[in-house]
Amino acid sequence: MLQYTPTQPEVSDVITGPAQIETLDAEFTTSQKGNPMVKLKCKAKSGTTVNTFFHYLVKMPENDDEFRNLKDFCYKFGIGDYYQNQQVTETVMKGLNGYAEMKVEEYNGEPQNKAHYFITKSEYERKLKGPQPPAYTPKSTTATKTNDIIDDDVPF
Repeated sequence: MLQYTPTQPEVSDVITGPAQIETLDAEFTTSQKGNPMVKLKCKAKSGTTVNTFFHYLVKMPENDDEFRNLKDFCYKFGIGDYYQNQQVTETVMKGLNGYAEMKVEEYNGEPQNKAHYFITKSEYERKLKGPQPPAYTPKSTTATKTNDIIDDDVPF
């Protein structure tokens, strides 16, 4: 018999907002409704917080000949050429690095990470900076002729 001391599971932080993503595993399978699907096991990192999560790319049967969410994933993770040449494989999809906007969903009463949507590196960097103040626009200036100034308006 194995000897161990049982403990409560550790509560990990969840990530919201932009995060770096690494694909750890990819499996071509079929959804519960019978649609072609890619099941991705991913690692998300934001600051010092690191979490693993699953993401599913499902080909919808109606008007989705191009497999739009697979196409988006491939271009955001730098394998657009593989998509165009119909050479996307499980091996090609493992070990990729990219970026996503993360959100939190509740699953069985526990908060779980989910990739809300994938983003480019420039979008990731822009989101990390946060909202930028609007560019300074000077108010319109109109020169006043010295003849138009009445002596009573001069403060000295």
